[in-house]
Amino acid sequence: MNNTALRAETQSVSSTDIVFKNEDHEKFYYEKLEQARCQDCYYRALIYVLGISGDTRKHFSQIYDMKSGYIKTECLYQGWQTSGSIKVIRLAFNLYTDGTPGVTYFEGGGRQVSECRSYSVSDIFCSSYAVYFWEGIKLRYPEYCHRLKSVEEILEGMKDEVDARSLSEAERLLDLMSFLYHRRKTSYRELENRYGIKATAVTRAKNKLTDLFDVPFVNVSGRNGYIKVEDGWRPPMYSLTSRQEFSLIRVVNGYCTGRDIEILKTILIDFGHYRTYAFCLGGEHDYRRKD
Repeated sequence: MNNTALRAETQSVSSTDIVFKNEDHEKFYYEKLEQARCQDCYYRALIYVLGISGDTRKHFSQIYDMKSGYIKTECLYQGWQTSGSIKVIRLAFNLYTDGTPGVTYFEGGGRQVSECRSYSVSDIFCSSYAVYFWEGIKLRYPEYCHRLKSVEEILEGMKDEVDARSLSEAERLLDLMSFLYHRRKTSYRELENRYGIKATAVTRAKNKLTDLFDVPFVNVSGRNGYIKVEDGWRPPMYSLTSRQEFSLIRVVNGYCTGRDIEILKTILIDFGHYRTYAFCLGGEHDYRRKD
């Protein structure tokens, strides 16, 4: 039997393509994945969706039994539930079982019909979690949800790959640092393909970046491992020295008043560049005090 759900296991979504609500969500997903009895598309979708809400993460053991692999439908009617958490659980149960398991909790026909309606798209997706619900669906049905690249995108990707593979070691380090800053998270395989080097060479490049520029890497090992840089890190070419920052803020203070000063200070700190400096010296607009 050629089951599409089984085929999906061979087309699992890359860990670098998954969008998480926050760091707690991401941490929960990978921790539970490591503990899994199996890592098929059903389980990935269940764990991802249950990780969206802080309430469902907190009460995970009341929702799902890791040892048996059984869901616990009685959790739908426990006192800790909120309107958001119950939508999260119903979608997770639906993706995991291909059904509406909450219905079996009731004996009367009317209550069962009402519960069944609660699994509708209009009911579940009327939520601030909708964008993350879609991510869960992509994990459950990866063979249907991937976007095919256009010819132009394929050719552009090939050009970037050729360019990256022709870099010298010094140029590769700078390109890798810029790539990590914009991408934030990647995998060894992606870097091996991008630069045409082996995993050992990727490790050496990471170590050099740490030694030379104090790049704060975070490594997550295992089947779904990845490489990322700590949140808030900026490469030196995108930052200002403390002396530059001090001088530019002095200029801002001389040209602006009130709230404008604070706003431009943050701009200078986050996006320091000679054009910003020229802007502060006069530029297109004059922000001098009108005493």
